[in-house]
Amino acid sequence: PPTHTELPRSPASDGTGLQGKGKSMVTQMYSRIEMVSPETAGDWLRYNKENRPISSTWVRRYANEIKSGRWGINNDAIAFDEHGNLLNGQHRLLAIIEANTHVRCLVLRGIPAEAFLTMDIGKRRTFADYLTMNGQSNSVMLQSALMWLYRFEHETTSTLVRPSYIEMKALLEAHPDIVDSVQAISGWKIPGAPSLYAALHYLFARAAGEEAADEFWSKVHSGVELEAGDPRLKLRERLHVLARSATKPRTSELAAMAIRAWNAWRAGRNMRSIPLISRTIVDERGVRVAPLPKIAGAK
Repeated sequence: PPTHTELPRSPASDGTGLQGKGKSMVTQMYSRIEMVSPETAGDWLRYNKENRPISSTWVRRYANEIKSGRWGINNDAIAFDEHGNLLNGQHRLLAIIEANTHVRCLVLRGIPAEAFLTMDIGKRRTFADYLTMNGQSNSVMLQSALMWLYRFEHETTSTLVRPSYIEMKALLEAHPDIVDSVQAISGWKIPGAPSLYAALHYLFARAAGEEAADEFWSKVHSGVELEAGDPRLKLRERLHVLARSATKPRTSELAAMAIRAWNAWRAGRNMRSIPLISRTIVDERGVRVAPLPKIAGAK
């Protein structure tokens, strides 16, 4: 079981491990890097007395990172209070058990029990913050576009599917040109979901070249010099109608409409209209989405 170093109490201590009006800490805290086995993780979880509810989604996400070899040690420690109770790290420990792998972790012991009230209350760093710190502009839109690209690669449009920061970093490294697609879409005013359109711009560019992707989306933006049956005009009109509607479409429906318009335009076909897809399916996660057509030209 986890242990801590017992220190003599200060004469002014009230027994809480805090002292005086300012409640300065007198409990010794210490940390070290430890190799945590699934068995050790299970043992430590016995000391998980009072903590927030378990999120199975986060456990699976951490376990996938561990199994893929992408998990790395950082300053976020598995923490025990002065009485040996687990204060932080329950999801990581459960992930170690699920991954059935030994993991090097920073372990911090001896935290005053009252410190639990001050843990995990700061502003969370987003992947967009990481992008900004690394010189990327339009970082929020780029983060969302990477999420959509991840979903398309995994053949789902469910917004419940969210890649980890490590997965998004790897995705950006594998698809650096998505930055250009974000830049292009951010310069056009197209109703709906710009980050979704940026991901589709990138996929269209991969299928038929950047010039074709630009020509498609720029005309959806402007509507200039388009004949009545042009799929780009029909998509533009439909998106503007939906933007004024009280009932907003699912993002999966927007994606399906855009892909259908792209496919018709690439095939040289006119369209009378682009209705919302009434047929939906329930994916493996239990989420109702519109089935997506295959992108013309995609390999």
